[in-house]
Amino acid sequence: MRFLGRSEDRIVTRRARRRTSRMDRSEEYMEKLLLSPEEAAEALGVGRSRVYDLMRTRQLLSVRIGKSRRIPVSAVHAYVERLTEQDALV
Repeated sequence: MRFLGRSEDRIVTRRARRRTSRMDRSEEYMEKLLLSPEEAAEALGVGRSRVYDLMRTRQLLSVRIGKSRRIPVSAVHAYVERLTEQDALV
């Protein structure tokens, strides 16, 4: 095991601190806007097949990026809002 001298130890600590602060900043600015069907299913507490059914019947809006489908976070919120409104009417 090699022990670092004081100056080397400080450099390693500064690098680690700098790397961590960069990651914190990127997480702060990079909130997910689009979810995969699997992520949307997890957020809604349903299965992946149910999410694909909701997309197929256009109850849950989605966008195509290349060959894959993504669900805007706002569409998930809108879907839940519609469900709660329908439930309140019954």
